[in-house]
Amino acid sequence: MKAATKASRPGRVATTAAALLLLASGAAAADFVHIEKVDLDVLHAVSFRLRQPLTVQVDCEGAGDPEHGDLYAYGWILNLQTREVEWRLQADEASVGPGANRRWNGSIALPAGTFTAYFAPFTQHYRSVRVLGKEWFRIWIKRDTKTPRDSKRWHLRLALAEADDDAVEVLREPPRLADPRRFVDLTPMDDNAFKSRGFRLPERMQITVYCQGEYADAERGAVDGGWIIDAETRKPVWEFGPDNFEDAGGDTKNKVSRETITLPAGAYVAAYSTDDSHSQAGWNAPPPFDPDGWGMILWAASDAQARKISVYEETDDVSRTLVSLVRLGDGVFASQGFTLRRATRLRVYCLGEYDDNTRGFADAGQIEKFGGDAVWSLSPANSRHAGGARKNRVADEIVQLGPGDYVVSYSTDNSHAYGAWNAAPPREPRRWGITLLATTDLGPDDFKLFDPDERSEAGKDYLVRMVRMRSNKHERARFTLTAPTRVRVIAVGEGLYNEMYDYGWIEAVPGGTWVWEMTMRNTRHAGGADKNRRFDGTLMLDAGTYEAHFVTDDSHAWNDWNQARPKDPDAWGLSIVVAPR
Repeated sequence: MKAATKASRPGRVATTAAALLLLASGAAAADFVHIEKVDLDVLHAVSFRLRQPLTVQVDCEGAGDPEHGDLYAYGWILNLQTREVEWRLQADEASVGPGANRRWNGSIALPAGTFTAYFAPFTQHYRSVRVLGKEWFRIWIKRDTKTPRDSKRWHLRLALAEADDDAVEVLREPPRLADPRRFVDLTPMDDNAFKSRGFRLPERMQITVYCQGEYADAERGAVDGGWIIDAETRKPVWEFGPDNFEDAGGDTKNKVSRETITLPAGAYVAAYSTDDSHSQAGWNAPPPFDPDGWGMILWAASDAQARKISVYEETDDVSRTLVSLVRLGDGVFASQGFTLRRATRLRVYCLGEYDDNTRGFADAGQIEKFGGDAVWSLSPANSRHAGGARKNRVADEIVQLGPGDYVVSYSTDNSHAYGAWNAAPPREPRRWGITLLATTDLGPDDFKLFDPDERSEAGKDYLVRMVRMRSNKHERARFTLTAPTRVRVIAVGEGLYNEMYDYGWIEAVPGGTWVWEMTMRNTRHAGGADKNRRFDGTLMLDAGTYEAHFVTDDSHAWNDWNQARPKDPDAWGLSIVVAPR
C-alpha cells in the first residue's frame, strides 16, 4: 500500500497505512512494519514496542550515489530509550540492485523496548556553491534515480522470525517515554522556534547533554543549536559545537553531541533555537537518525540526583527593567542617558543584525561613558544566534559599571528591523533593540535617567552643530567671531585610500578661502569599518565670518551604513565649539 502522508510539506513524517491497519486489527503479522511505494522527500516512520528480546527479519532496499558512495534513500531502526541506532542500511554492506539501488536482507537481535523504524527517500538536497573557498549561494539539487522504476522498489519491511501475537505492538506515533533521569527536554524543535528551561542544582553534579542541531560551516556556525548559561553571570557553561559533536546521520550538516559535564551548585538556563528551515517541522535534506530528538535533552546521573534538581523560573520583571530601547524599526537611532551613584552590575540584553559581507553589525547597541569611550558593545564574541535568519544575534550578559554618567544607544540601518523583516525574524522580535535590567535592588539615588542630547548642549557654546548627517546631503552653517578665538572641531566622516567621501571644511566669508579641511592625513580611525574617520582638534581663527560645510555621498552615512558603523555614529557630521581657555 502507498504510504499515507500526514502533511504535504516536504520532509514531514508519514505513517504507513499498512502499519495502521495492523494496529486497528490488533493482530500480529509476519510483516509488522511495511513501508513501500514511498513519497519522495518525506520521512516515513512506524513505531513499535517489543515486549521481550526478539530476532527481527529486516528487508530494506534504498539507493545511493555511485560516485560518492553515500545513500540518499535508506532505512534504519532507532531505540527510543537509548536514542541509539540499532540497525541501518549501509552502502558497503548492501548488495547492488537496479540502477543506484542498494538492498540488505538479514536478521538482527533487538532487546525489549520501544523503537521507531524510519525510511528516508530524500532525492533533493541543498548544495552550497563556493567560489575561492567562500559560499556565495545555495541551490536545490535533485538526485537522478536512474530509471522511474528504481524508486518504486524502495521499501523497509520488518518481520518476526517466529510469529507471536503478544510479542510486538505497533504504535500510532513515536511515544514520549518516561525517563526519571531526564530533567530538561527541549525536543522536538520546529522552524523559527525557541525553547528554554531553567533548573537549579543544589550541589555539584554531573549531567549528560544530548543535543542535535544543524551546523552549516565554520563561518556560519550552528544555525540550529542549544546552550546552557549560568543564570547569575549570563556566561555560557556549555554550547553546541564545533568541538563536541559528530555526524548525526543523514545530511552532513546534521550533528549530535552527547557528553557528560560537571556543573557547580547554582541556577542555570538551557535554551535551544532554530532558523527558518530544516527541522522536525520539515527537512530540506536527509534528516538525522533521531529526527524526533532534534533539540536538546539533559539527564542527571541517576534517578536520585534528578529528584534533587529543582525548576528555576527566570523572569524579566518589569520592575527590574531600567532602560528599554526596543521594537525599533528601520533607520532609527535611540539613546538614553543614566547616572550610577555606585558600582552596579547590570544585565544587558541586546538583539541585533550581523552582516556576513561586511563582518560588522548593521543593527546594534552599545553603552558608553557620557562624552567618552564605549564600555560595552554588541559583538560576534559576546553574542549568539537569536533564532530565525542566521544574521539575527543576541547578547545576554552581566556588565559591571562603576559610578558615573553613561549613555546607552541603539541604531538600525534601512532594512531588517522590527515590523520590517527582510528575512526570518528572531525568536523574540519585540525585544529588537537593547534592554538594561537591574540584578539587585537599586535605591532612588542609585540610578537616575537623563536626556543625553540636553546634557550635551548644556554648557557648550556651539558655533556649528551639523550631526546625524544622512546620505546625499550638503549642509552649510555660518558663524561670526568678534575676536581671535580658539575653536574645537569634531568631525566624523568617510574616507579611504587618501580620498574623503563624507567630510567637512571651513571657509572664510567673503572670499571662500579654506581655513580648515577634513583629510585622511589629519583624521584617525573612528571605530567600525576602516573607512570611518574622525577629526578632533583645535584651531585658532581670526575675527570674522566663516561658513562650515559638510557633504555626504550616496551611501554609508548616519543610519544608512553599508559597513560597520563608527563608535560614535551620532557624531557623523561636523561640530564646532569654543574651546575652553
